[in-house]
Amino acid sequence: MLRDKKPTPKKLALIAVTLIPLVIWSFHNIRPNLMFQNDTVLLWIHAPSTLEPGEEGRILVEAWDRYERVSGTYFGEVEFEVVSYNASSLEEMDSTDVEADLPDTYRFQGLLIGQGFVPPWSLPGGDNGVHEFSFSIETSGIHYIQVSDSQTGHIYWSNPIVVKDGSPHLYWGDVHAHSMLSDGSGLPSEAYYFARNIAGLEFCSITDHGENLHIKNSWNSIEHDTNQAYEEAKFVALQGVEWTSSGGPHTSSRGYGHFTCVVSGNDLPHISADIQKTPEDLWAYLDEFTQTRNIGALAIPHHTVRESFIQDWAQVLQTESAHNKYVRLAEAFSVHGSSLVNPYSTWSEMGSVDVPEKRVNGSSINAALTMGLKMGLMANGDSHDGFPGHSITHTGAYAGHQYPLTMDYARSSHPYPSGITGVFSNELSRENIFSALYSRKTIACSDYGRPYVLFDINGVEPGESDSTVVLVNSSKERTISVFVANDGNPAAALETAALPRNDEPVWTGEIQVFKNGMLWRNSSLSSKLSRFQWTDNQNLTGTSYTSAVSGPDGQYIHEYSKDSIDPDILNTNGADYYFIRILFDSGRTCAVGPIWVELAS
Repeated sequence: MLRDKKPTPKKLALIAVTLIPLVIWSFHNIRPNLMFQNDTVLLWIHAPSTLEPGEEGRILVEAWDRYERVSGTYFGEVEFEVVSYNASSLEEMDSTDVEADLPDTYRFQGLLIGQGFVPPWSLPGGDNGVHEFSFSIETSGIHYIQVSDSQTGHIYWSNPIVVKDGSPHLYWGDVHAHSMLSDGSGLPSEAYYFARNIAGLEFCSITDHGENLHIKNSWNSIEHDTNQAYEEAKFVALQGVEWTSSGGPHTSSRGYGHFTCVVSGNDLPHISADIQKTPEDLWAYLDEFTQTRNIGALAIPHHTVRESFIQDWAQVLQTESAHNKYVRLAEAFSVHGSSLVNPYSTWSEMGSVDVPEKRVNGSSINAALTMGLKMGLMANGDSHDGFPGHSITHTGAYAGHQYPLTMDYARSSHPYPSGITGVFSNELSRENIFSALYSRKTIACSDYGRPYVLFDINGVEPGESDSTVVLVNSSKERTISVFVANDGNPAAALETAALPRNDEPVWTGEIQVFKNGMLWRNSSLSSKLSRFQWTDNQNLTGTSYTSAVSGPDGQYIHEYSKDSIDPDILNTNGADYYFIRILFDSGRTCAVGPIWVELAS
């Protein structure tokens, strides 16, 4: 006769340890609306930002659901038109004067049943919400592709397409994303596939936390997948890794900030904050790594105003190789929000997650510029959901059951859309894309949008002449010029997915010019295309950082700083600097610059 056996306390504890995490995970992740709602609510129309006259380009048309996921159940019919503008007068051109070869009318084939487990683009059958079309435009000018959709009944606009002979190309990318090899989702190879084929990026870097990569195969896997993803003239994959000096595995809760390290070569640097424990160690390692391979490297600070990872600029300012060779760009927008200005500033529009309870000066990018650092502005994702170039956690679509699978907490903690960076480059190659980033030929955009923006002072653009205008006397006139071509696609914002509109896109907004850290001029945007010009004939004054605080060993940049610094070095050495920020009423934000103006020596 069998006797009932009562489970022992040890077995009960084992059962609890096994089941409790699964129960908690289920409450957090099992969401029926995400599992089964995949109906189309809008189309996204992506085209190259620049083309030569007659050059063949690709139009990527995607059907999106309410979470900005590809909608596999789309069966609509699409028709294409081109709307064109004269690049000089900005007036609309008569369609009979525009020579273009556009796609024929096309009906999508999709899935009968929608779901949120498996990405539609990986399933066999029809288009499943994604299709690429070939096109070309012979006529120079600024063009938009209009797509009429039978299923939603709306007309959708693309990003602007600048057709001009001999001009640099504008390419878009995201060089800050994480895979399951650290605290992200999916494999690096899956992330690169998404970046190229679904997000429509031209360049990307998967930059996992080095502190998670101490299994040799992890380093090898990222390096291999990055080199495999690179196809010259088609898609640039850059080797990269994140140095996580605070809040990461094996690192303290308080550190120097985080740096995304991206290199121009084929080898992945083995960077980790438990190997290179201080910024000095990091700079020394980058010196050795780049010199032995004759390549370049960037160390990009990000989420600099977050209390948990707040940036201490002292070790950048006090090491010449750091601020001259490596820290040449800063991440202004990402899934964490914006670090461009202090989140307590009257000029803070986007905000940021995890800001200190009280104002802390000296951690924003703008503050670092007043200290004399010469950093260009860029935007990236810092995405953890496996979708570089178009993270969707801001839409509420972060459940662990959706592709690519993850059980990591980091997927659900990002309420802002991911950003992307535009670079002006003559060729789509590793060498040229890295060179454009290194030279600061960048446009920072807060979401997946692709506006076309030009900014110059006395004819000097970011990336030219070290982004610096040299005057023969301090009162010589400076002419600040800006051109903006808005993106016609719907925008994403804080905890807000892109939404369709019944009428034309929202073309309005505001352009702001910042000088020496302060808002200097602003004007309204009222149409798709806008051109602005301002004149500054005030004497050059330069600026300085004046908010240093006292500490145990002298003066510190702010209350969270680990190292003291001489406050007398925290200035621009007499140079003025200017950058622009564009606040589109659609919810998108863009920033370009800075350009420095200095007196000839």
